[in-house]
Amino acid sequence: MNTNVKIQTHSFLNLISAAGFISACAYFYLAYHSQYYADARLFDLWLSCSISAFVCISAWAYFSITNRTISVFTLLLWAIIFRVIGVFAFPVLEDDFYRYLWDGFQFVEFGSPYTHPPAYFFTDETLNETFENILSGINYPGINTVYTPVCQWVFAVAYLIEPVAIWPIQLIFSLFDIALILLLLRLAPTKYVLLYAWNPLVIKEIAFTAHPDILGVFFLFAAIILARKYILFSAVLLALAVASKVFAIVIAPLILGFRWRSWLIFAAALLLICAPFLNDFIQMTIGLTSMAELWLFNAPLYFLFLNFFSPIWVKFTLLFAFACIWFFYAYKYVMQNTYAVPRGDYLFGLFLICIPVLNPWYLIWLLPFAVIYPSFWAWTASIAVFLAYIIGLNIEASNLAAYEQPVWAISLEFIFISLAILIDMYRNKMNTLKPIEKQVA
Repeated sequence: MNTNVKIQTHSFLNLISAAGFISACAYFYLAYHSQYYADARLFDLWLSCSISAFVCISAWAYFSITNRTISVFTLLLWAIIFRVIGVFAFPVLEDDFYRYLWDGFQFVEFGSPYTHPPAYFFTDETLNETFENILSGINYPGINTVYTPVCQWVFAVAYLIEPVAIWPIQLIFSLFDIALILLLLRLAPTKYVLLYAWNPLVIKEIAFTAHPDILGVFFLFAAIILARKYILFSAVLLALAVASKVFAIVIAPLILGFRWRSWLIFAAALLLICAPFLNDFIQMTIGLTSMAELWLFNAPLYFLFLNFFSPIWVKFTLLFAFACIWFFYAYKYVMQNTYAVPRGDYLFGLFLICIPVLNPWYLIWLLPFAVIYPSFWAWTASIAVFLAYIIGLNIEASNLAAYEQPVWAISLEFIFISLAILIDMYRNKMNTLKPIEKQVA
């Protein structure tokens, strides 16, 4: 009997090791094909992430069907390996990192990244060739940076580690990502945390591409966990989350509730974090305002309604609809005086569909909540959103503008997500969708 148990355990470990190894090979393939700017192609991204997505889903299905449990060590080991591979790669199909490097340089050397847009330095003859190359790679150089104070501190630290190198930023963000996984392990079983820890979208957008959203998501979840016993410290973490990205304001008021002392601590912490940049407040808002007014990407409701109504009417209506739904849920949540994890999957899902720009990495805000509240639609979205990379910039000999999507791609993306929502609605009706949150000590 003991021999049979040993054989079964050995086979199980071999199976998990094989799954992790296959995903690691897929990410290594992507990293190998992305050592310099524009090395990797859309095919490379899709091939690597399709393989790793299949492995992730298959592993989760295996654990669900067999009722077996993946060990925390095994889950973390492969999650770390995937991210280490990403740190050694060049950002895939992205150029936002040029702005990170430039902001870090401006912050450390001149005290603020907000004073002037990058285009201001086009005639600066004191820049060496390295910084000229970074400057030439920045998209929308006439617009001030949109990255918030916490992000700027990270960019500055990365610059001090190694100037004009992207790997320190990738490493720092990956460490925050691993820390978030550890937080999720306090709230959910490992098989559900695996859906986030091994998710190709998460690994691509954080380790490979170094999008800073992970900062805000980590501080937000840390605040949620600590709110039960340490509400004032939680308020500080919420301030850090909002100062990382304003998206966190969707959840922050739910945690603060009607506790006026918490609101005071939150406001004071937020003011302190932003204090070094208060003189540049107007410049800080220029970039965000330009983005809100001019950018439109991967937003199906906007593309649909703009055929019939003016852009201002569409923006106002969608955001007003979201505000009404948010207020109804927030009031109910606060009045219940509960410390349960809020339905951030619903709130962020609605928020993202109501804003004019839905970049793939924005889904990182809702995926951790989908670990607590399992659903088909959230994880389907994390795969379908790779269709958003079908743009003119990534398709050779295309007639599309640089960031223009073909209609069929955006339609297919949201058809997949809509079908997943219908499946979840059916499962909810059958009472098979239940939260799996652990009790936090």
